[in-house]
Amino acid sequence: MNKLFIMIFCTAFIFSQNIFADSKLTKVGYLSEIYADLKYKNSKSALRIWIEDITKDAGINVQLITYESYDKLVSDYVNGKLQILAVNPYHYLEKEKKINNQTNIIWDLQRSKDEKFQKLYVVVNKNSKIEKISDLKNKKIIIKKNNYMARVFLETLYFKSEKNSSKAFMSKIDTLEKGTVLLKTFFGKHDACIVDSYEYEVMLELNPALSQKLKILKSSENMLNNHMILFSKNNNEETMEIYRKTLDKFLTDVRKNDLFDLIKTNKISLLKVDELEKLRNLYLLNKKLKKKYNK
Repeated sequence: MNKLFIMIFCTAFIFSQNIFADSKLTKVGYLSEIYADLKYKNSKSALRIWIEDITKDAGINVQLITYESYDKLVSDYVNGKLQILAVNPYHYLEKEKKINNQTNIIWDLQRSKDEKFQKLYVVVNKNSKIEKISDLKNKKIIIKKNNYMARVFLETLYFKSEKNSSKAFMSKIDTLEKGTVLLKTFFGKHDACIVDSYEYEVMLELNPALSQKLKILKSSENMLNNHMILFSKNNNEETMEIYRKTLDKFLTDVRKNDLFDLIKTNKISLLKVDELEKLRNLYLLNKKLKKKYNK
């Protein structure tokens, strides 16, 4: 099951638990192409069956709205046509000012129970003899499909190292839809990959042998957060209180564990925009260097 669809289902499930909610429509918008891990139609059909089953006796009617255009998604959100917006960190930063002007609170779906943020790693196969960023030229590099911040991190490192255009370098990077790029690098299918520290540590815990062939070439600071659920200001205080109460109730429901496993989430926490300063700085630096070198 596509992880964002399950994430949205998780949100819908939370809302459905509140017996005090009146019958009102909650519209949740999200961009489909970013999370296309499985065929869209199959994922959507399964999700709707789950939601109808869970919410059939609930007071809140959750409507999921898929967008192909991110500009249209943001436009509908800022114009009050959506109550909830689901985004990844990269797309949030793309339209941050517009989104923040319309947003009341943000929930962050943490991957780790203990750490809200992760590092980004450039991981290389030791047999590839890669010792510095310039050694990555003409090497096989792989990144998880639609992992935009991983691409931003790698490209920024390239700009700082080579001080020239990244177009040829970045155009040769391979992408992976399913699975982990670490295994592709471990088995020598690729020379390097970019992953977050949570995935790296979990994979090494499951298979310590990975450390025999893999090493971290470069690391960012703790800066990368996971998926974000944004609540529009057109939710009144009464509705926001419903969301807060139902979140508390959801977190005590044992069924949350299955959902958390599916979406690779271990905790839901509030996120403040200033907590994203380091990630924002990386994003803005990348834009600045791209403008300078990719003429």
